[in-house]
Amino acid sequence: MEKLEAQDLELLMTEQEKYQFDLINGDFECEEASNILLNLIDEKINFQKKLRLQKWEKNHDYDLNATDKRIEELESQKNKLIQFFNQKKELANQVKIKSIVEITIGNE
Repeated sequence: MEKLEAQDLELLMTEQEKYQFDLINGDFECEEASNILLNLIDEKINFQKKLRLQKWEKNHDYDLNATDKRIEELESQKNKLIQFFNQKKELANQVKIKSIVEITIGNE
């Protein structure tokens, strides 16, 4: 087995702790862009609602404020996005979306 130098080991650890990819990257018609983003937010809201229920089922005394706050944030963002696309659909036919997901393992 090949012995790793300290700098190689550090690079390997960095590569294992962080992962990044393009979730959305392209040009879309305004309605398509709206549908993609609103569906993504809806899925995230549903995930948070399921998570809330699971936590409550395990412990009826669980503080649900953080989950409720996140749901409210997502619903607010969804409403802003709807307003944005309603205003812009008359002005623009094409919309570019770039969304990068970055996953970091550890306590950074």
